Amino acid sequence: MATWTEVENYLTSNYKTEKKDNSIIQLVFNVGNGRSQLVFVEGHSLDHDDAFITFVSPFAKVDQLTPQEVVTVMSIEGNLGVTIFAGYYVLTNAAPLKNLDTNEIAWPLFYVTEFADIVERALGLGDDL
Repeated sequence: MATWTEVENYLTSNYKTEKKDNSIIQLVFNVGNGRSQLVFVEGHSLDHDDAFITFVSPFAKVDQLTPQEVVTVMSIEGNLGVTIFAGYYVLTNAAPLKNLDTNEIAWPLFYVTEFADIVERALGLGDDL
């Protein structure tokens, strides 16, 4: 795989998706115990050689946690980024599109989904995102 269209085709063929716009796909995963996790996959095209995709999963509203609480929780996992988007703390991961294999989509997708749910549960947050 090397294009956003190929990534999009893979996602829509293997998961229940909702297209938000030309470069964003929304997925919702059942993570067990009546919980679900929202994930967005977005294609970014700086130019062909620098194109990449991001995997983003919200885990808390900004007003639910202090930055210190977020840093404390994130210190147990150094492979994901955290940022604020649209009033939510979100976990992020990225992968380059050039020479991308399907496992390089499935693994980060699984990783941000599972870890966002783990963070929500560890912080005692509900499942309302």
